[in-house]
Amino acid sequence: MTIKEKILSYLEATGKVKADFYKAIGASPSNFKGAGKNSALSSDKIAEILKLYPDLSPDWLLNGVGEMLRSTTPIETPVPPLTLEDKLLTMLNDREQTIRRQAEELGRLREQLEQARHTIERLEAGKNASTLRHVPEPVGAAT
Repeated sequence: MTIKEKILSYLEATGKVKADFYKAIGASPSNFKGAGKNSALSSDKIAEILKLYPDLSPDWLLNGVGEMLRSTTPIETPVPPLTLEDKLLTMLNDREQTIRRQAEELGRLREQLEQARHTIERLEAGKNASTLRHVPEPVGAAT
């Protein structure tokens, strides 16, 4: 079976409209009929087809190996375990971020404390001035 015949089989099996396929790849239907069916597709055209139809198996299309459709199950790539050095670096980075956040919070708290002290000083100064103005004069004091 030629690549073009495999593509036609794929289109039929998946219920795709041939006219849409021809338009999508910029090909004429005559390229997939009669003698045109036996002519080769360029590698660029094959790459374009595989990009347009990601469920089409490249192994099946090019080599006739495996199933027509790609497996929908994602292939899991094993993640190598972290080395001791990687773990330590991660821990150090986490600690540095924690220290940075705590230092910022400490700075904000110091600023709030300083503002509170100024507010208290202003209130106390205002209270003392107010108290002095309202101190009653002793009874019988001469003016």
